[in-house]
Amino acid sequence: MYDVTVIGAGPSGSYLSLSLSKKGFKVLLIEKRSLPRDKPCAGCLSSRIKRILPEFPKLKDVHGISVKIPRFGERYFYFKDPIAFFVERSSFDKDLVDRARGEGTDLKEREVFLGFEKRDDFYLVKTDKSTYRSRYLVLANGARPCGKATGLAVVVNGCTSLDVPWDVRIELMLDKGGYAWLFNKGESFSMGVGFFHKKDFSKLLPTLREFAGSFGIQVKAWRFHPLPYYSPEKIPFYGEVPTVGDRGFFMDAFLGEGIYYGLLSSTALAESFSDGNGPGGYLERVKPILEELKAAFYVSKCLRSFPRISNWLFWNSRKPYIFFSRLLRGERSYKDSLKALMGRV
Repeated sequence: MYDVTVIGAGPSGSYLSLSLSKKGFKVLLIEKRSLPRDKPCAGCLSSRIKRILPEFPKLKDVHGISVKIPRFGERYFYFKDPIAFFVERSSFDKDLVDRARGEGTDLKEREVFLGFEKRDDFYLVKTDKSTYRSRYLVLANGARPCGKATGLAVVVNGCTSLDVPWDVRIELMLDKGGYAWLFNKGESFSMGVGFFHKKDFSKLLPTLREFAGSFGIQVKAWRFHPLPYYSPEKIPFYGEVPTVGDRGFFMDAFLGEGIYYGLLSSTALAESFSDGNGPGGYLERVKPILEELKAAFYVSKCLRSFPRISNWLFWNSRKPYIFFSRLLRGERSYKDSLKALMGRV
């Protein structure tokens, strides 16, 4: 029997498996696909990820950012210290899995999770190939395209180098509750459009084609990806089963960052197990993360509710860019911004 079975070998599931194995738990990690595998994720991690993962395979540091603001124009900023890192998701995920296996995690690839049964003191975990017994179960198997707090993105990854002076291009589309992005990774690129208003989902692909066309890129293949951003009514449990990462809605509702918060959720759950509480202490340990994501939700809601005022602010002031650069480096938080705002009001 396993101590903990983790469903999904993405960053959150792999990092949880790694953390638990280091603490002496017998861990089973189940992944439906063969590793390494491609992901539609754009592959941009804020530089504060270094606080959790000092070393990981990366493609490029992010210093320069261009922001296009509707009705105003384009602003460009260069930051001496990197505010983010580009990664290749297949390599990044595989590296975490390999570390987990090196610490003793038992990996089952190409097995589809079918469901589970809760028995008196263990879970019966069923896949398309076998059945396993485990004292505890954790779901880390990605976003689910349902619920009112889920956005949607369409993503294109290419193997062409771009002759542009910046690393990241963001085009604000706050009236649609989202934005477009283009990540210049050197020998490759990732671009996409993400909306948080369901009424605008039908406009995703036409908007992507228009955005790509402005750079001379022809969109021939694309992938859709749910954006499981956090909102206050969400809790990181499926019944009694804890969830981490995208499955637990650990995503920043404005920037769309998920991996950093997913790793934080895995750290909190691993600490709960280490304390001898199983998942019983998870909600208390993850509370500071949820409070920060709640603050991000309200900041996002405010900016998207008043797109014209927000666009004016992004055009006329450097403060939003300074704040977000410090946020990405882990020097500020959304809670800080809300407290400052309330203090002025």
